[in-house]
Amino acid sequence: MTDSQFDEFYKQLKKVGSTGEALVNDWVKTVLDNGELAKLLNLSSNEAAKWVDKLKEKTEEFSIPLNIPTKEDITRTLRLLKQVEDKVDWLIEQLEIPKQETSESEMTEPLKKHLKNADKLARLQLLLDIWKIPGKKPDAE
Repeated sequence: MTDSQFDEFYKQLKKVGSTGEALVNDWVKTVLDNGELAKLLNLSSNEAAKWVDKLKEKTEEFSIPLNIPTKEDITRTLRLLKQVEDKVDWLIEQLEIPKQETSESEMTEPLKKHLKNADKLARLQLLLDIWKIPGKKPDAE
């Protein structure tokens, strides 16, 4: 095939493609403009939502005798855990146990982290001692 034949072929192909695209676009417009389709989709989505709700309800019912936590149980537990962590941090800040006098330039990052964690453990142990709650004392290192 020569260059002119290729050019003619691609012109015809482009014309057929444009015509086909226009036909598909018109069909999509008529289908989407149809109110019946919107009503059918709305009805099916409502039915699907009902099935999802029933499935959640049955999952809850079956999880109780099997002693399996549900997604909601885990969400509630994590929310409570976060609240407890926040309250413990607040209590530790209220105690404000003085830290050892050490120059910042002398301390390396791992040493800083270790002292910070040890300080938190000591404060938490002090809280447990105040409330007379048995707890594991930090190991002496």
